[in-house]
This record gives sequence, structure tokens and C-alpha cells, in this order.
Amino acid sequence: MTDLVTVGERIAAEVASAIEEAAALVEARAKELCPVRTGRLRDSIRAEVTEIAGDVLRAEVGTDVPYAAAVEMGTRRSAAQPFLFPALEACGEDVRRLIETAVRRAMDVG
Repeated sequence: MTDLVTVGERIAAEVASAIEEAAALVEARAKELCPVRTGRLRDSIRAEVTEIAGDVLRAEVGTDVPYAAAVEMGTRRSAAQPFLFPALEACGEDVRRLIETAVRRAMDVG
């Protein structure tokens, strides 16, 4: 049983690290895609990984700037200039690869 707990702990640690790295990738890509007038919106983009319950983690990439949703989705008066959703889409394969590699690395008892 000790070996299973050790493997489970290793998987959880490796995956947590991969999720943090993945969130940082999405954050960086969102900043690249973000339209810039003053730089406030781009500079406000942050990635945060939080523990929801036990080993369940949630990664969020976003901004607290009030007009971010209007930029992302557009309004009646301005066209959408999406930067968050496209960042996630652009990084999807890298996110999958990071997590898959983390699990394999944790399982490698070598």
C-alpha cells in the first residue's frame, strides 16, 4: 500500500507542477494576443492555480480589468478582439503534453 500512496503522491505533485506550467503558458500567450492601447489590460492578465478540494486543482487565466469582457467578446459598438479563448486554444496541445509527461514521469519508477 505504501508504494501506491507514494506513486499517487508523486503523480499529484508532478501534475500540480505541470498545471502551473501550463497556466503560465496560457498567460504568456494571452498577453501576446491581447490588443494594446495603454497596456493596462495586457499587464493585468494573470494565471492562478488553486486547490479546490484535496488533489483537485483549478487553473484560471484572466484579468480583473472591468472592460476585459467587452474586448474579448465585443459590444454593439466594437468588434470582439479575443485574446483569452484563443490563447487557451493555441496552448491546448502543449497543456495536454505537459500533463501527460508529468504522469509518465511520476509513474517511472526506474
